[in-house]
This record gives sequence, C-alpha cells and structure tokens, in this order.
Amino acid sequence: RGDHIAVVGYNGAGKSTLLKALAEKLEPQSGEVEYGHNAFYSYYAQHVAEELDHSSDVISEMTCTAADDVYRQDISDMAGAFLFRGEDVFKKIKFLSGGEKARVALGKMLLRKSPILILDEPSNHMDFQTVEALTQALMHYKGTVIFVSHDRSFVKRIAKKILEIKDGR
Repeated sequence: RGDHIAVVGYNGAGKSTLLKALAEKLEPQSGEVEYGHNAFYSYYAQHVAEELDHSSDVISEMTCTAADDVYRQDISDMAGAFLFRGEDVFKKIKFLSGGEKARVALGKMLLRKSPILILDEPSNHMDFQTVEALTQALMHYKGTVIFVSHDRSFVKRIAKKILEIKDGR
C-alpha cells in the first residue's frame, strides 16, 4: 500500500507481461492476482490513449471518470499540469497528437483516484515537459504505483522499490 515500484529488466524479460497480468489483461501463468477490499486500479499501456472518446474535448474527457470528490478546479489544474492551458482544454481529442492523447489518458487516471496505478512505459514518446509533469504528479501520488520504465532518471525519482525481472523470475 502506497509503494512506488519500478519493474526493470532487459527487453523481453516479461515486465509488460507481469503488468498485463496485474491488470487482468492476461491470465497469470501460475498463481493468482488478488486485490484488497475496495482496491481498484487504473492501467496505462501504449494503446490506452487510442481508447479516448475522439468526439470529446480535453476537459470533458478528463471529467468523465473523475472521482466524485474531484472539483472542476481540480480538473482544470490537472489539465494545466499536463500542459493544456487556456483554450487548449476545449480541443477535440481527434485533433490531438499522440503525446497529447497520452497526457489526457494519464490525467484521467490520476483524477479517477485509483488506489493503484499500473503504468507500462508511461514516459515513452513524451517530451521533456510532459515527462516532468508526470514525474511531479507521481511523486506526490499517495496510492500504489507499479510501473515499467527504461528511463533511469524517471525510475530514480519515482520508485521507492525496484523489482528486477531476470531469467523469467
């Protein structure tokens, strides 16, 4: 509870497979995944940004899954933290770049206030400012974060623990 765990290892070691099993996208090869009472997760993988509602705008998309105790100002602040300012919050999802869509998807996850975030290479294809915004958000995130990243600086700043996948273990 509350851990920030980086899953590291060579390409092909099984890092993403482990995260998919934790996110119930794959059956575990052995054992089972069991979450605690009232625990739920949000899962971020490369394809998540494509699952956004393309007819929606940035602020509406961030609002649609926000927790009940999130205020409109919190949503605006999150949009700003992910570099959507002024009229940009009204841009349609269909007109956003891949990196902008990724920022919306990550903002939605944080506003959902899941006690567990499972993030598969969240900083891939992001510019420096976006990675910095994500880093700051995760550093202050009180819930559990389990993530894969090859970015050593990102890992060093976010992780409290490291889980190394090596030789299938």
